[in-house]
Amino acid sequence: MARLYSYSQVTKTHAASDSWWAIIFTDRISFPIVYFLSNYTRIRPNTITLFSLGTGIAAAVLYAIGTTGTLILAAIIFEISYILDGIDGKLARLTHSTSKGGHILDKFRDKI
Repeated sequence: MARLYSYSQVTKTHAASDSWWAIIFTDRISFPIVYFLSNYTRIRPNTITLFSLGTGIAAAVLYAIGTTGTLILAAIIFEISYILDGIDGKLARLTHSTSKGGHILDKFRDKI
């Protein structure tokens, strides 16, 4: 599969509403992943959103258990969910595959 997007194009996909945490920390993780996904896979942004939703729910369950080990694991999984949430938006903007359904799914994931 031929490379379609440059790394420079990927780095221009952050949203104006991105938090300082996203800009300073998670973008360093998400940009290489978005580059790989957009150029070498057929994974769509809504698929990433569903994975983000699943990891967010898993983190909530672990937080509810509340032991020291599960709280630490929940924090790590929650951060993964946050990173995935950023990846889906960046991938959608980069590949021009934004949709009303994807926006609704993303907002639902954010509420959960």
